Amino acid sequence: MKETVEPDYKSKVAGHHIWLHVDLLNREKYSPHLHLEIEKMEDGNTSIRGLYGPDPVLWTLFMFLHFVVAGIFIIFSIITFSKWSLNQPFGFDLLVMFAMVNTWFLLYFIASLN
Repeated sequence: MKETVEPDYKSKVAGHHIWLHVDLLNREKYSPHLHLEIEKMEDGNTSIRGLYGPDPVLWTLFMFLHFVVAGIFIIFSIITFSKWSLNQPFGFDLLVMFAMVNTWFLLYFIASLN
């Protein structure tokens, strides 16, 4: 298996799992990864399932950023409602909420472009 993989790619085999990814020296920040799972079925055939996607580190970073943006949005929506209930000015809080919505769209477009 490892002898047939191009030198620009790396593979890792553990049990019934195979991971293929771009070598660290040639890796771009959006290089894909392939995970294959090979299972022997009861009828003697072999089942191969694969997962093709972005680098798990990059995926985790994007999810972390989404949770941070959502947390800031929720906190400032609570602050805005409280200030509105107390008849205090809440323009800055609405501005932060609007910025978080724009950040969500920006994260979406960055992820879809790459």
